[in-house]
Amino acid sequence: MTRASDLPGDCLWTDIGVAGWSLYERAGGLRHTIDAYLLARYVTDQLPLPRSIYDLGSGTGIISHLLAAAWPESRVLGLELQAKLVSLSRASADRNGIPPDRLTFRQEDLRTPSADLANSADLVVANPPFYRVGHGAAAQSDERSIARHEIHLDLPALCRAARYYLRQKGRFCLVYRAARADELIAACLAAGLKPLALQPYASKRSGRTSLVVLDCQFEGRGDFSIRPPILLD
Repeated sequence: MTRASDLPGDCLWTDIGVAGWSLYERAGGLRHTIDAYLLARYVTDQLPLPRSIYDLGSGTGIISHLLAAAWPESRVLGLELQAKLVSLSRASADRNGIPPDRLTFRQEDLRTPSADLANSADLVVANPPFYRVGHGAAAQSDERSIARHEIHLDLPALCRAARYYLRQKGRFCLVYRAARADELIAACLAAGLKPLALQPYASKRSGRTSLVVLDCQFEGRGDFSIRPPILLD
């Protein structure tokens, strides 16, 4: 258990707007964004109740917490490379009073997934790094750089990891930059994950699509659908 006294001095206790829960986040480190809420809303609206959920690259634990709140019957496991973020996430779950049989976090390198987690998830979710190394705005900290840029994990490796963790017919849903949707679909197909639906999100002001949620299934079948865009303020 991570005690409050063990946390970095610049930690904030940030309300996430569900279940009265908050998260520990470092003021100069990784902070949660709207991407997490878009992904959580999609999966809870569109997918059947899963027994087990793995959140790949769980970061501050925001998606894991949102899904644990929406589906209290499910077991959510956040998998994160950065040990400091794992400690923060565990401390958040503990302070929020969430029992470990509902929500837990574990350090994991998705490039070499653990054997005990193979073919064990009904649903895998991810909000992965959006940018190749050398692209996008430079982050202010290593914590944010690893989360934003493909320093340790690229799309093909992420999709292979998702396939590794999934049970047969399990679902893989992730939120990503619309500008790289073609690469995303190709990486999922190469990993044996069948795209089922694409949900675009567009700006009300410009009409420009900036984000998408892609919904895939291991050994899935059927037509691929593109949903009407959801407009964001």
